[in-house]
Amino acid sequence: MVNWALTLNRNIAYIGPRLIQQGKRQYNPQRTLTPDAQNLTDVVAHLQLATPTTTFDKLLLFMRAAFPEIETITVNPDYSSSPALGEPAILSRSAPSEPIPLRLSGSGVEQMLALAVGP
Repeated sequence: MVNWALTLNRNIAYIGPRLIQQGKRQYNPQRTLTPDAQNLTDVVAHLQLATPTTTFDKLLLFMRAAFPEIETITVNPDYSSSPALGEPAILSRSAPSEPIPLRLSGSGVEQMLALAVGP
C-alpha cells in the first residue's frame, strides 16, 4: 500500500478545488451535469424550461426539504445583452420578490443543488 501511495504521489502535482465561473454567464440548457458542475446553470435552466411540473418540481421539493426557507429556484435570462446571460437564483419564503443569486446563497445550497441534479 505504501509503494502504491508513493507511486501515485509522484504522478500528482496538486489537488485542489476547481474554479467555477460565477455570476451571470451565457447558457445553453443541457440535460446532463458535468462532473465539475460548471454547467449547473445550464442544467437548472433545462429542467425549469422542459420539465416544470415533473422533474423540476421534484427538484424543488428536494431542495425545500434540505432548506425550508427556499420558495423556488429560477434561472432568469437577461436578454438585455447579446447573447442572453443567466444565473440561478433562490427566492426565499420571507422575501419572494428579491432573488438571491445562487453564488451568494451560502450554506451549501449550490453544492446541494449540484448533488440533486447530478447523474
